Amino acid sequence: MTGKESVDDKLKAFELGAVDYVNKPFQVADFEARILSQLRHKRSRDNAEAAQLLEQKRTHEELSRISKAVDSTSDAVCLLDGAGCSHYVNCAFQQLFQTTLNSVQQPGSVARLFRKPESWPLIWNSCKAGTPWSGEIEVLTANEQGVMTLCRADPVSGIDGSTGGVVMIFTDISQRKRLESELLFLANCDPLTGLFNRRYFDEHLETAVLEAKRGSRSYLLYLDLDNFKVVNDCVGHAAGDRLLIEISRILVKNTREGDKVAPFWW
Repeated sequence: MTGKESVDDKLKAFELGAVDYVNKPFQVADFEARILSQLRHKRSRDNAEAAQLLEQKRTHEELSRISKAVDSTSDAVCLLDGAGCSHYVNCAFQQLFQTTLNSVQQPGSVARLFRKPESWPLIWNSCKAGTPWSGEIEVLTANEQGVMTLCRADPVSGIDGSTGGVVMIFTDISQRKRLESELLFLANCDPLTGLFNRRYFDEHLETAVLEAKRGSRSYLLYLDLDNFKVVNDCVGHAAGDRLLIEISRILVKNTREGDKVAPFWW
């Protein structure tokens, strides 16, 4: 409140932080109305600021919960920006690849973690086009050890709807692949010699017979080990097993790729 009425004085007062300017003499009713108006504006600003702080707190808590959940998952998670630079990796990612966030922040760093880096453009271009990608990818740890993973890459939309980045999730399936390989071996191979078992051989023999009827040519060679029972009886079954293993090794060594060798136990 002042008796000065010059425009310069008013401008200087507002520059110093005044919210209103009242000249003397003044009307009490006008003065009270100004005060009430400023109080209402202040209350509105305070409520807006309180609501904004509450929303920020909720957002922070939600992000904190999400971060803890992602850090707790056993899957390796990596978040890349639009340039292909990583700006977040969870604990499982660091453990799987035996690396840190700083090591994968440069463009192309994630591609170098693949056994076949040429797979990276296919994944990246698919996500940039807005299409998720998933498939089995063999990755490399810090000591160049290969680990088979199920990889899923999803585009992250920016504010304008464009692809602003990519989130990648790696699930270690190396144990599952080993079990699948073992089951496949047990289903198709003889556990003693490692040769194809009789069931597998019979299936291919039937196929060869059908193909022969259509003009294709195949050959069947049958080898009989005479007096093998004498070996088992004289020096024991363990020696007989070693003999079978050695004979199998010789046969595989002297056959061509694509030939099928199988034992026939009677």
